[in-house]
Amino acid sequence: MCVFSTERLIALRRGLGLTQTEFAEKLGLKTKQRICQLETEEDWVPSTKTILNIANTFGVTPGLFFVQSDKNK
Repeated sequence: MCVFSTERLIALRRGLGLTQTEFAEKLGLKTKQRICQLETEEDWVPSTKTILNIANTFGVTPGLFFVQSDKNK
């Protein structure tokens, strides 16, 4: 089973040298709270629209944000 990887989202943001506020601004969000939620809530999965928006904004594939989960093994 694949799950959303908050670590990969954080790595992308940090790799681009962006703060949460700057990342939110580039995504067209009014506050950084949404980015904080994306980066900290382990069992929360962003909407497909949000994932596609992030991928399109930063020129990466949506698959970048998913990893294989070992939870059900």
